[in-house]
Amino acid sequence: MSYNPYQDQMQQAILDAEPIELVAMLYSGLRESISKARDHIRRGEIRERAAAISRGLEILAELTSSLDHDRGGVIAKQLAILYEFAAVRLQEANARQEARPLDEAEMAIAPLEEAWQELRRSSNLRAMEQFTIGISAGAMNEPYPALSACG
Repeated sequence: MSYNPYQDQMQQAILDAEPIELVAMLYSGLRESISKARDHIRRGEIRERAAAISRGLEILAELTSSLDHDRGGVIAKQLAILYEFAAVRLQEANARQEARPLDEAEMAIAPLEEAWQELRRSSNLRAMEQFTIGISAGAMNEPYPALSACG
């Protein structure tokens, strides 16, 4: 088995990620898996297609298991239905070796992935604003010795 430094880097990124980032990463990984599966179907690469679809199914299982049905109510139920739809489409694409079910799964998932990416960006922006505000507030509380000597 060969060493893959990218795998270590990805594992560390996952361990360090905030919940919003984790969900966004899952959606990105799902869309990437669907895209790769589509490419493998076009090239007739059976083993690679099956691996990409399996990865997509694993991601859907993770997304499904992370749903909080008690607190999520109707939204959690609707997401579970959507994830099941996407999983069935992926399985169908694998069995029939057709890209159309992959397209259908991606069309269902794409708006969610885009929304989570936007949440991720706005979350990062808010964190940066908080950091900047904290620096500014700290600077105002502690005058610079050189400036206080002048005044």
